[in-house]
Formats: sequence, structure tokens, C-alpha cells
Amino acid sequence: MAALRARDDYGNSADLLIWLILGGLLLQVVAQCFLFLERKQRAQIVQAAGVARGRVARTIREIERKLFHGVGLAAPALYYHLSKHRGWPRRTCFFLFAAITAAGVAVDALRAAGLINIESPLLRVAEKRRLSGCSFFAGGTTLAVRLARRPAVAVVALVFLVVGDAAAALVGVSFGGAVAPAGPVRRKSWEGSAAMFASCFLCARYALFDVGVHVAACGAAAATVVELFQPLGVDDNLSIPVASVLALDVAIALEGGYG
Repeated sequence: MAALRARDDYGNSADLLIWLILGGLLLQVVAQCFLFLERKQRAQIVQAAGVARGRVARTIREIERKLFHGVGLAAPALYYHLSKHRGWPRRTCFFLFAAITAAGVAVDALRAAGLINIESPLLRVAEKRRLSGCSFFAGGTTLAVRLARRPAVAVVALVFLVVGDAAAALVGVSFGGAVAPAGPVRRKSWEGSAAMFASCFLCARYALFDVGVHVAACGAAAATVVELFQPLGVDDNLSIPVASVLALDVAIALEGGYG
């Protein structure tokens, strides 16, 4: 089994980001064409894909939300660029993301308190008067950058949050059957969790090709369990990247990857 060549080695994480971003842009084009259609036509397309009639409206709303969340790939892409090509140390990257997070959370808190008016159809009802998922996403990004011992680990953990969470939501909402008796809301499906594990595992295995397959499995399992159970009720936009970084780093350390 190949040992890590260097702690700042990114493996295939650059290629992974490029493919995901290109794929995301293509999906955005397709989605905009889809959303331009009449409501009845959209419903027919979703039903033709195998989604039950009663789930069509919710599936379409979830597609709109997750397409917006795809913008989150900008975070690991920015970290990769600054660290790899600009030579910024992790500490400097951390302070930059911390500053962005602080500013974003401050604005979001003012919105939640009703002091400024920022309306978005993508906000969930529960987010109208509390911090939105974007604030927790920014916090999770900042902590991932700070905690990860290898930059590639932070990149992969953030990809888990964008890609894995989207896979879980879309598959769960569209095709989920048996509800897993877990988490504070108890509405997660086993199908959604399986989709999240599979997508996270494939991303990690491709990006971190120079470590054992069990590293990808541990990271994917940690992300999936946290998304499913939401321990302590912590928003999974914050807990997924943190848990994933810790799991990946521990798995790499156990195989001697950090010396």
C-alpha cells in the first residue's frame, strides 16, 4: 500500500473538483431548461423518471435547492487554488474563511432577527427566523480547513457536504421508502443514506488514491452517519465536514500516512 508522499499532496482532488464543477455547470444548464418548462411538463418528466405522483412537487423543490447548493463547490475550489497555486499556508486560509464566515453569519443573523429584509424561495420555513444552512455551511468549511492535517482531506470533506448531501436528499425525497428511525426529525430514508455513502466513497476513493480503500470507507461512513442521525441536533452543514475530516485523518494516521 502506497504511503502518502507529502502532507500537502492533493492526489486527484484537483481533477475531482474540475469534473464536479463542469458537471455542475452542465446540470445548471439542463436544470434551467427544465425549470423554464410549464409546471405540468416538469411534473410529467419527473414522473417519467420513476418518481411517484405524490412526491413530484417536493422533488422539484429539492432539485432547485440542491442546484443552488452546488455553488458550494466554490469553497473547496478556492481553498485548493490558494493553498496549492498561491502557496497560502493553512493558517492564512483559515483566517480568510473565518472572516468570510463571520461576515456572512452577521448578515444572516440580522435577517433572522427581521432587521434586514432578504427573501429567498430556497429558505426552508424553519430558517425564516433562525440562521440558514448557508451560515452553517460557511462554519463547516472554516472548521474543515482548520482541522484537516492534509489539504486534500479538507477538500474531500467539503465535497462530501455538497455532493453526498445532495445525493441523499434527492434520492431520499424521490425514491425513499423505509424511513430510518434516527435523527431528531426521523424522516431520513435508507435509500438516501445509501446514495450518500456511495457518492462520498467514490469521491474520496478517486481523490485520495494514494491511501487504502478503508480511508474512503471511513470518511464516507462518518458523513453518512452524521447526516442520518444529526447528533445533538447540530445542523449537518456544520457536522458533516467536521466529522468527515476527523474520520479521514484518523484513518490515514492509523495506516501510517502521517508518519
